[in-house]
Amino acid sequence: MAARDHPLAGHPLASAEFLVIDTETNGLGGDACEMTEVGAVLVGGGELHDRWSSVVRCSAPLRRGIQRFTGITQAMVDAAPDLEQILPELARRLEEHPAVERVRYPGFSGVISFDVADPRAVETRTKLILNATSLGGEASTMESRHRWEGDRIPTGLLRLSVGLEDVEALWADLEQALRQ
Repeated sequence: MAARDHPLAGHPLASAEFLVIDTETNGLGGDACEMTEVGAVLVGGGELHDRWSSVVRCSAPLRRGIQRFTGITQAMVDAAPDLEQILPELARRLEEHPAVERVRYPGFSGVISFDVADPRAVETRTKLILNATSLGGEASTMESRHRWEGDRIPTGLLRLSVGLEDVEALWADLEQALRQ
């Protein structure tokens, strides 16, 4: 596609919205590299529309130099929630929501499945949670499997693969999608 044919080409830059994502790591290389923070800002028209960030627990101790460089301390990382804390909380909130018919969360793994009356509407209304197939990664994703697997999967089932986002940000996104 030529640049002039791109959908954003006709819009002035001042009115465009941009999502800027930033991550921090423990500064180690290769397999020892672990994320210590992820953040995002949504800006447009010279204004900040939304922002969120979360410190992420990692297994390797932070070196003094990386703490000075990023401003993220070992105490902050130690106090950060890990996935095992975020998932049960999301499952509990989903179970309590009137639009959710059933929650399938075994208490382990990064995937929560739940049933709603109109899964396609919910999965396309989320803004933070991407509508995509995934079983792991930094970004949370959600999809309805019924459209791919037919009668093998319940019609209203949504599969949510939880990433590194803050539980409050994830819940706000899910709640607004379920509410509409």
